[in-house]
Amino acid sequence: MGIYLPSPPVSTEVPVPDQVSKSFNAASEGESAIQDTTAAIPRSYNKSKDQGGLWRDTGIIVGAQVAAIGVLYVMPESVSGWSPQQKKNSLRNYEQNVRNPGIDKDKFYLNYILHPYWGAAYYTRARERGFEEGQSFLYSAAISTLYEFGVECFFEKPSIQDMFVTPVVGSVIGKYLFEPVRKNIRQKAEHDWYDEALMVATDPIGVLSNSFEKMFGIKSQLEVNYTAPAGSPKVDLMVKFQLR
Repeated sequence: MGIYLPSPPVSTEVPVPDQVSKSFNAASEGESAIQDTTAAIPRSYNKSKDQGGLWRDTGIIVGAQVAAIGVLYVMPESVSGWSPQQKKNSLRNYEQNVRNPGIDKDKFYLNYILHPYWGAAYYTRARERGFEEGQSFLYSAAISTLYEFGVECFFEKPSIQDMFVTPVVGSVIGKYLFEPVRKNIRQKAEHDWYDEALMVATDPIGVLSNSFEKMFGIKSQLEVNYTAPAGSPKVDLMVKFQLR
């Protein structure tokens, strides 16, 4: 005669990562920091598109472009590449420059280091707002074109190579360098000073945007769809954070 032992109950509850739970607790206590919240997001997630946030980012980018032109305006010709005559006739030459794009002769570090870096920053900002890779590439291309045919046209012709190098090389850097670096940092339990520095360096526009939103009390909503790991009961968990 055999002895019957009841089998233990099988739990169908899908564990939520500890960091996500901590974010819930922090949100309930009124603590909201974009950096802390995004660091708690697991690897398997999809963010909703924050179109309003990206529009604000675009405004900040345009303002930064105008500021950058202002800085270059006061720099010597050896740095900016603009002669005193070009600066003097900037308004008069705008229409002519817009109609005649060409190959520029800027220094190597301007065309092939700084431009790709900012292309990667544009790409990353769109990705951080929840946009897909292709859409983020188009956003980087649009911002680059806006710069070439916008404020820069007051002093020189739109650069043909910059319109290609900035979004193409920049998006490659953003996808294969910036994104992996940011994901690895977010998965760390604790951040060192160089982690924070890398987060700023890979998304400088985000730093400005977050400061702007905090200054004016703008609330951004980050929506995350969390999917349980493979092998677990299929459960989708929607998480919404109100960031202040």
